[in-house]
Amino acid sequence: MFVCTKHFPDGEPTDRYPDPIPADASQTRCTPARPPPRKRLQTLARKWLQTLANVNVSEENAELHLAVDESKQENAVSLQKEVTLQENYNLGISTLDLLALAAENRDLTEKLAQQILINEELRRESTIAEQKKKRTCIWELTSNKCTVAAVRDSHVKNNFKYYTGFVYEQFMNIFKFLVPDECKIPLSFPRTITSIQYMPLKDQLLLTLIKLRLSFDFKHLANLFKLSQQDVGSVFRAWINYMFYRFGSVPIWPDREVLLQQMPVKFREDFSTTFVILDGTKLKVERPSALRSQSQCYSDYKSATTLKGLVGIDPRGSFIFISMLFSGSISDKEITTMCGLLPLLQQLLECGKLKRGDGVMVDKGFLIQHEIEELGLKLVIPPFAPGGGQMSAADVALTKRIATHRVHVERAISRAKKFKIIDNKLDLCLFACVNQIWFCCCFLTGFMPLLIQD
Repeated sequence: MFVCTKHFPDGEPTDRYPDPIPADASQTRCTPARPPPRKRLQTLARKWLQTLANVNVSEENAELHLAVDESKQENAVSLQKEVTLQENYNLGISTLDLLALAAENRDLTEKLAQQILINEELRRESTIAEQKKKRTCIWELTSNKCTVAAVRDSHVKNNFKYYTGFVYEQFMNIFKFLVPDECKIPLSFPRTITSIQYMPLKDQLLLTLIKLRLSFDFKHLANLFKLSQQDVGSVFRAWINYMFYRFGSVPIWPDREVLLQQMPVKFREDFSTTFVILDGTKLKVERPSALRSQSQCYSDYKSATTLKGLVGIDPRGSFIFISMLFSGSISDKEITTMCGLLPLLQQLLECGKLKRGDGVMVDKGFLIQHEIEELGLKLVIPPFAPGGGQMSAADVALTKRIATHRVHVERAISRAKKFKIIDNKLDLCLFACVNQIWFCCCFLTGFMPLLIQD
């Protein structure tokens, strides 16, 4: 049987069209056969992978042959090693080179991961800085608003000290101590306050110090800072709690050697081994509604409802002990035993900041000689006159010397009460944070110059 060549697209049977096309004029066409796959060139990476696969296969085969015949396994392994080495030699790559490349790849991957983390941290800090700058610009663009820059650049002399009690440099030292990193906001508010999201931290601290220094009510502060009265109260309470936390973490009792070196000359001549002067003070508060609280807080000396605190200063006039507040009717002896001073003195003796025989100076109302002597310390107290008689000349001289130096604790308390919030009558709405206010006002005097300077 013969078929015309016109029935074949290529003129004859080929690999693409081995069968003839039908003679009728239909649309049926033969589908060309798929050409055979072409052999691709093996890349260098594939050769490495194949080499490693050969090594793995050879090791598996070696373990299998080991169970059958140990001698055959050794021959197979040695033969396979020779083949592998020959293949690596033909490729121009040794096993050590492969291991070195793998180690280098691992190191580069770790460095890349570290660099990605560094870039993310830098991007986060940059975003926070941009947001802070934007908030500051938006906040300062609002007209007639009290800001740190406005108070600092005021034409009124000593305007910054009037509002805060500190010059601008001292204010910045306080701010840097409280907020070491401005990128990390240290405050926590009980609720989300959208009105202060653009308020810089420095202005929030300024608001808090103005409240402490001048005792403005929240309504007046709201008018100054263009905030609501409730938001001003939230900012103040958040900051006073944070300041109490930061200040309370600082050990304020100096080493014994430091006090000896910096002790005023006159004090060293009279009481060279006395390192603390104690005294109590009272703060006026609004009268509570509960009758029991009224009776507990009422002070016959002040003829008012009060709270009482105990403080101690060193010979330089700096606060080294600040107690919490108690009801105003408590005695000096009771507050000394209840405020934690005696356990603190015991710890100071154990750590070497005090030595046995060192003195504690007090006024006549502190009948704590037994408690102090039990610790191994000496109570420096003005002598009492004998019943029905007069004091001796030596007792009179000792009383004068004690009074000369004990007056400095009253000066220190007076300087703390220049923060009018504790000098005026405290509002009942601040009772929840009254201890924080009292402690911070006393601690802030430590940023001022020493009270006693030779």
